[in-house]
Amino acid sequence: MDQRHSHTGTLITAVLLLIVGLVLLPVVLGMLLSYPSPVFYGGLLLGAGTFLILRSAVQGIGHARRDIKESAQTHAQILQKAAEGEKNFPAQKAPVTDFNEHQLLAKWEIPSTEWTAFCSTEQRRRISTLWMECILIVVLGTLLLRQYRDGSWQMGLLVSSLLAGIWAAGKYLLHLRPLRRMSVPVQLLLTPSTVYINGRPNVFYDAVKRPSRFRLLEEERPAVLEITYMWPTRRGTTFEELRVPVPAGREAEARQWVEQLTSFL
Repeated sequence: MDQRHSHTGTLITAVLLLIVGLVLLPVVLGMLLSYPSPVFYGGLLLGAGTFLILRSAVQGIGHARRDIKESAQTHAQILQKAAEGEKNFPAQKAPVTDFNEHQLLAKWEIPSTEWTAFCSTEQRRRISTLWMECILIVVLGTLLLRQYRDGSWQMGLLVSSLLAGIWAAGKYLLHLRPLRRMSVPVQLLLTPSTVYINGRPNVFYDAVKRPSRFRLLEEERPAVLEITYMWPTRRGTTFEELRVPVPAGREAEARQWVEQLTSFL
């Protein structure tokens, strides 16, 4: 996912928390002013919760703004190096030693024919996966609403279908639509932590994300560099794949970087 979407989502979440906290403040004040009514003690509890929400929102906004600023500076440096034609290969400079180094490993240009072929393959692959996810949401959602909400089959199917539609629209807007809207030829920049697609950063290593596997799929046409990364959530570890095409004739170069980045895991 484009890193700018990730940072923006974090900022929006923090702002929504701030709004919720501000909405609760008058309620808390009214409950506290009811003293000596028993409602006063509920106001104390709600006030403590509201304080935690507001503190989390303010901290989240501060962290998001800082991350956006630092990320923009780092990405600007990489893009400037690319514009100046810098390529940091081991034959020219010392090789990178970990994911934290902001060096330009490769600069590739994907011709329009290869990018179109890659987009078609990715669209078929992702749409089939998306269909499976939507069917699962509809089936499980209908069963759960029927079982625990005592609703009708028709209402369960309607609500779960709506949720599946929202899920599909989000996946399309974040993953499929940006591929088709790329101007060609597409420029790919590879660093030890980020892949830039026409200047858009797709981060696979930072304070939260960690790569788990690098693969070069040479049997696909064009060949595909596949990076699997993960990050912790409240419900466990989440995995995501970042797939980018390798231009014809650059497979040996891609193989070299897969081996080197894999050695950091």
